[in-house]
Amino acid sequence: MDSPEVFNHQGAQVSGDAMVLFAAEPVVGLSCDRAEFLDAAATRGLTPVLASGPDSALSEAMRDYLALAGGRWVVKDAAGLYDGSTGAPLQSWDDNVSQPLPQADGYRRPASVDAMRLVISFAQRHKADASTVLGGMLEGFLTGLGLGHPGGWGSCEPVDEQWDRTAMTGHLRARMPDSSKVVVAGCDPAVSAVIQAQRTSTGVEEIVTGLVSVGPIGEPITQQRIESVAEALAELCTGTMPLFGLVMAHAGRADLAWEPRLPDVPTPVALLIGPPSVKELRLDVTEETERWSAIQAGRPKLPALVYPLAGSDNPAARFLELATRLEQASVAAGPRGDSVRQRSPFPT
Repeated sequence: MDSPEVFNHQGAQVSGDAMVLFAAEPVVGLSCDRAEFLDAAATRGLTPVLASGPDSALSEAMRDYLALAGGRWVVKDAAGLYDGSTGAPLQSWDDNVSQPLPQADGYRRPASVDAMRLVISFAQRHKADASTVLGGMLEGFLTGLGLGHPGGWGSCEPVDEQWDRTAMTGHLRARMPDSSKVVVAGCDPAVSAVIQAQRTSTGVEEIVTGLVSVGPIGEPITQQRIESVAEALAELCTGTMPLFGLVMAHAGRADLAWEPRLPDVPTPVALLIGPPSVKELRLDVTEETERWSAIQAGRPKLPALVYPLAGSDNPAARFLELATRLEQASVAAGPRGDSVRQRSPFPT
């Protein structure tokens, strides 16, 4: 196994086409140095690789930023190297394996679980003017679950700004028209998310991805919050223009960190299709509500659709069926459907 050559950025080292940064903390967060490392790798056309031992976990923000940068998490244990996100065995630091099977023995250990977590993915359209304030979809979703607003935001972890949507919007606007992003975090509620903003031909699109802890496993309040997700998504359509939303639930660590182990499989909870996508996919709202038990939300003339999934006999199968139907609808819609597929935060 080749040793990386030392590079002069924050202790990073170069190995083939990869820039490797080693970390040993129990929870590896997105520090400002690590954010700079991701930018440095991109500037040099190298793949950023975050290397750790098997007992380290990644924060949600670190994991998300690494993925957005096209990077990989490589774990080194006594048996060798493996991908910390997929478990794929690796031969070198710059090994680019797309097939995760067979998985490394170290990855197949069950991950630690002590809370139910919501995996969220939202997209929203805004006007490109001075009145636009970002962060409302995440804040509205959390308050809709009875969890309160996020604690703060920042460019790296730990976040250093109190939650203020206007200030956060100003920070993101100053970096446009380039795509820009911030970390959002909080302890009560426990949330870790990334908000991206980018200019498009139709305005400003905001993309939110992250994790929300909704309580200990098996507690009644935890289940109540999961069951209220569809209603919370429907409420988001009042006065806003969401494009898509997907919420899934799985068991994991209450601190919202990811271990380099086999995670609990997420279960689809609810799917939101916003007014622009309903229109572009030419969906029949009446048919969707009657045949597929969708909830009509938003304005009557610009309706959105929310599909509750958690209460079905097989949420995963129902979600796959919906995703397949939406893929077919997007193909039938022609070029307008192509734009829907490009924006969609959920797989088809």
